[in-house]
Amino acid sequence: MGHSSLNVSLTYLRGLEVAELKEADDIRIAIDRCLTALFDSTI
Repeated sequence: MGHSSLNVSLTYLRGLEVAELKEADDIRIAIDRCLTALFDSTI
């Protein structure tokens, strides 16, 4: 495997990792909003 192929592969894998982290963060934000709405409505 040449250097350029390795660089492309690593860049691709980093892109997947960033996408997964963003998706997890989006889920966390959605849960935070739901919990905030739930607790704000009970006070």
